[in-house]
Amino acid sequence: MEYQLIGKIIGFKGLKGEIKIKPFSAFLPERLKPGNTVFLNEDNNYIKFNVKKYLQQGKHHLLTLEGLDNIDTVKKYNKFNLYMDLDYDFSLPENEFHQDDLIGLKVYQNKQLKGEVVDIKNYPSDDYLVIKTKEKKILIPFRDEFIVAMDSNRIDIIEMEGLF
Repeated sequence: MEYQLIGKIIGFKGLKGEIKIKPFSAFLPERLKPGNTVFLNEDNNYIKFNVKKYLQQGKHHLLTLEGLDNIDTVKKYNKFNLYMDLDYDFSLPENEFHQDDLIGLKVYQNKQLKGEVVDIKNYPSDDYLVIKTKEKKILIPFRDEFIVAMDSNRIDIIEMEGLF
């Protein structure tokens, strides 16, 4: 079985085992529906859990897993990555991408390699690609008006004076 990284445990809320997660993937409400299966990786051993409850409160994503119903049972998983089965049948709409598929893409401007996508920042107004160049990291809005073309290996962006 192959696994897809969808988030990371970053803390807990309350005493009933609610887990705070940092999302690395879009569509968490669809992925984390009650009854769906997720995995935590402990020493290269993927531990299977069923989702009991998922809730988004503002910018916080809260997850409750079956069998982990109090703070004492969940705190050993702090900072663990959260995965789904890569074969999970989840079709993306056209022009939608999994965030982890964008990491590592080469970024070009006017056919010149400018850098590589190293992270995605999610802000209320937009998502931004974090591009590492030789000298610095820059942010590019991940919007159609900034992206000229894109495939599974590269992203071509518009000419923006002074950006690089």
